[in-house]
Amino acid sequence: MITVTATSLVIAPSMMAAPKPDPLGGVGAALYDSHCGAAYKAVRFYRGKYDQFRKQLGYTLAPKLEQAMECPRLRERLRYWRTASKINRIAARYEREQQRTIENTDNWVRAMRSAQRPFPGTHSWLRAISGRECRSCWTTPGGFICNYQGSGACGPMQFMAGTFYGYADDARAAVKRRGFLVAEAVWNWRNPLGQALTAAYMRFTGRDGCHWCL
Repeated sequence: MITVTATSLVIAPSMMAAPKPDPLGGVGAALYDSHCGAAYKAVRFYRGKYDQFRKQLGYTLAPKLEQAMECPRLRERLRYWRTASKINRIAARYEREQQRTIENTDNWVRAMRSAQRPFPGTHSWLRAISGRECRSCWTTPGGFICNYQGSGACGPMQFMAGTFYGYADDARAAVKRRGFLVAEAVWNWRNPLGQALTAAYMRFTGRDGCHWCL
């Protein structure tokens, strides 16, 4: 007769397989906190900035951060991001794009200032004409108020629609030639920045004629 004696099997903690790091959280996240949390946070920071710039420029985003990445791999990626020239290049390009971009606005005062970037020297003229034509447009969101006599002239510069669209395409081309970026939505008769840029272009190129005879 064979007697089998049941015994308990004890496994030392050192023999247990450590859970793999999990960048997305969970049990493995504790390993990052205790072993290489600083490296993980730094990699996420650099990748986040990289994706921010790419998103603003309309590019696809970088692949997701590798899951279950070991600490040596994380530290290697940190060294890569710290010295990666591509993040510097895309950051520089983003900065150039920001400097070239004329932000859309429904504020007429801001629109007049913005128009000076492609067409310098027209600010005082824009202020004088719009102050005479539609001063109330300065404080009205959108600034699109039409002539109360029903002439069809509207907005801060009291543009007739035909006059605005007759010059808007040339103004848009001039803005682009001078290296500035403007959203397509700006080139609308009802848009304050569109009126500011188109009127400033007309003045800058001497094409205002007697549309606003003083």
